[in-house]
Amino acid sequence: MVNHNFLKHYSSTIVSLLDAAIPYQDGITLCSKIKKDNEVPVILVTHNDHQMLETFQAGADDSKQHVKELRHDD
Repeated sequence: MVNHNFLKHYSSTIVSLLDAAIPYQDGITLCSKIKKDNEVPVILVTHNDHQMLETFQAGADDSKQHVKELRHDD
């Protein structure tokens, strides 16, 4: 379970960068909780198109899809 007391510290935060797939609580839910009481901009890193849509519905200011680059050494 996540301790939500840390949310009170967002009043002095410039920007929040979250991963949509953080352990114990997804970043999309956390974004929603942050934006509920704070004006801090939130950017979420997503892993698929569905998550990207959810981030904006949760109030995120921006979202970037992470595409893991595979390296193939010959």
